[in-house]
Amino acid sequence: MGCRTKYKVVGLDLAGKENNSSGICLLVGNFAKVKLIKSDNEIIEFIRQNSPDAIGIDAPLSTGDRICDRLLKKYGAMPLKLKSIFELAKRAINLMESLRNISNATIIEVFPTATAKILGFYKKNFNEKVSLSVETLKINKLSKFNDDEFDAFLCALTAYLYLKGFTQSIGDDNGRIIIPKDKKVEKILEKIRQTKIKITKFDE
Repeated sequence: MGCRTKYKVVGLDLAGKENNSSGICLLVGNFAKVKLIKSDNEIIEFIRQNSPDAIGIDAPLSTGDRICDRLLKKYGAMPLKLKSIFELAKRAINLMESLRNISNATIIEVFPTATAKILGFYKKNFNEKVSLSVETLKINKLSKFNDDEFDAFLCALTAYLYLKGFTQSIGDDNGRIIIPKDKKVEKILEKIRQTKIKITKFDE
């Protein structure tokens, strides 16, 4: 990417089935927009139209024996032996292959729950998590957002941190999950706060 400082990234909180809503976020510089999306074709068209540098997807992008899931169990990673997670993985892998046919973006597997926990604003209660994120990240106060859209933002934020060199790769060739570097939290938070990200909905 050279010396570029203004990246364009997409975060996708992917649902297991196309008839359920997924959250998607476009983060460009300090502006982030989120919305709900359903079909794979809609997602593919969104990527085609926006041409991101990186795409962070909250879903397994591989199957088989994944040590990354075991290593991140402390953050709540779910194993592929669960039927719902395996079905999610199948959809994500097929989608990834389609995206690679139409985009040069780097596609990474991310885990927004781990991102929130590492950066210090995770709460089980959604409203409490959002409020703490506003305080911790110094982003604008959010309203009318749901969990899928917020997780999509965290996916995009992790993809942005990946491009800036603030992440670590957990796993091996059978599967890797990208999370923020837990030993550089203060430096990461300083970078995010300086960016002053403003989040809105696509229809606002």
